Amino acid sequence: MKRYGLYPDLYTEADWFVFGTESGKPEEWLFTGRLTEYGRRYNVKFDITKEKVIAIFGKRGEGKSYTLGSLVEGMVTENSPSSISNVKRERAVLFFDTLNIFQWMNIPLGSQDKKYNEIQKQAKTMVGWDISPESLAVDIWVPAGYRYRLTSSKFHDLFINVADFTIEDWGALLGLDMVRDIKGQFLTEIYQKVVILGWIDDPSSFHPPNLNYGIQDL
Repeated sequence: MKRYGLYPDLYTEADWFVFGTESGKPEEWLFTGRLTEYGRRYNVKFDITKEKVIAIFGKRGEGKSYTLGSLVEGMVTENSPSSISNVKRERAVLFFDTLNIFQWMNIPLGSQDKKYNEIQKQAKTMVGWDISPESLAVDIWVPAGYRYRLTSSKFHDLFINVADFTIEDWGALLGLDMVRDIKGQFLTEIYQKVVILGWIDDPSSFHPPNLNYGIQDL
């Protein structure tokens, strides 16, 4: 019984396997790895001439992050065409990396810094693949106050403005039920007075509502 279908079909182009194309030879493409299931090695090229919606599935250790990283790196090379992509139209990539897997994308593979030895070892496994290290146009944002031993020095601190938080956001952040929990009810009352209604600390002193409130106001 047929378990799945593939459309558009894969096709070969010299030493390349091409997939995702609907119009013949792709004008824009990304290098996504190698295919060795057919006896010989084929480089794999993904056609991005037309926009697509992509979902990557797999079990732990099957290469989901590797595949995603290959796609992203190809889209953000500083120079195009390159050994890993041919991108003609500028595209923006907004990447939320909750597992800290891709925070080293702006570290050159040729870096001589000893703390990046592990990254350099991984890069050496690609020798013989006919691809070369490429400079990537990326900005890395790290939550302010968070440092990892390999975090690049070329990063930006990410802050969140508390004034953007709604009362529902505070409830979710603190794990409070804003209706049933006494603490949640108390916080709701404070929030409404500070942000929406204004408040009085003595009969002669009225504080108007402050949409641009801070932690100290609460």
